[in-house]
Amino acid sequence: GCGLQGEFPQEIFQLPNLQFLGVMKNPNLTGYLPQFQKSSLLEDLRLSYTRFSGKIPDSIENLESLSYLGISDCSFIGKIPSSLFNLTKLEHLYLSGNRFLDELPTSIGNLASLKALEISSFNFSSTLQASLGNLTQLDSLTISNSNFSRLMSSSLSWLTNLNQLTSLNFPYCNLNNEIPFGISNLTQLTALDLSYNQLTGPIPYSLMKLKKVSSLLLGFNQLSGRIPVEISNLTQLQSLQLSSNQLEGSVPSSIFELRNL
Repeated sequence: GCGLQGEFPQEIFQLPNLQFLGVMKNPNLTGYLPQFQKSSLLEDLRLSYTRFSGKIPDSIENLESLSYLGISDCSFIGKIPSSLFNLTKLEHLYLSGNRFLDELPTSIGNLASLKALEISSFNFSSTLQASLGNLTQLDSLTISNSNFSRLMSSSLSWLTNLNQLTSLNFPYCNLNNEIPFGISNLTQLTALDLSYNQLTGPIPYSLMKLKKVSSLLLGFNQLSGRIPVEISNLTQLQSLQLSSNQLEGSVPSSIFELRNL
């Protein structure tokens, strides 16, 4: 965020002792990823909100020490190479807002150490969904502007394996049917965003089991029925969005007590 512009010199990637490289939030900075060498010590690469473009090279698998890769909202294209998912130390992966082809390799399930994942604009087959269920260390998952191949209740069945999740965000994903009961098993959730979908049915009482949730965003769906009075039992709630649904009644007044909604 310091106004860098022009083309980023690829030679900087080749500095032999480089461990951290962050040039994010420079929208006039262009550049390309180089062919990475096996000798690279790079652990943390942050390019989000720049105009880096081109393809991710297969040689990214040579960054064996990489734990953080942030390339959201750049101009990358093509397929995401399956070699990326050989990086067993990767803990944070942010890929959304690019122009990748809508195929995400199922080998993403190999990233056993992954804690945070942000992706967008993909089609999610049942096989891919099952592979995401292997990411049992995830505590933050954001999938936006994507399509799921089946109805909501079956598409998200793999979520029950992700019991470490504290943040689950699925806006603009064309989700339909009712909110699945299984989400209530994610008892560590502090943030849940299912807004801007086509979800139907009532707000399930099972969501009231999410005692730690502080942000609950269900707006811009087709939810119906009454707003459950038990929502006032979510004592950590600070952000609640229910607008643009077909809900009846009002938010219980007790929900506004002892909190900063």
